[in-house]
Amino acid sequence: FDDASYVGTRLLMDKELFQKRVNEFYDANAKLIDGYAPFCKHIFVPNFVGAKAACLTITPENEKFLRSGYNSRTPQ
Repeated sequence: FDDASYVGTRLLMDKELFQKRVNEFYDANAKLIDGYAPFCKHIFVPNFVGAKAACLTITPENEKFLRSGYNSRTPQ
């Protein structure tokens, strides 16, 4: 919210209002999803800020940057 040099997705909403909306959603639904560790929990909320995930169409020109090799650690 406050780092002007951040180049990722920006949430164009007051951060206190954002927190209030997330808390309201949590209070209404009260569902946390287990994460990768016992102390890690996720809450999934509707996209009420209109955020868009960055994406790019895969083309022959950029495909080479997306492929990597696979080396098996065992003969199987």
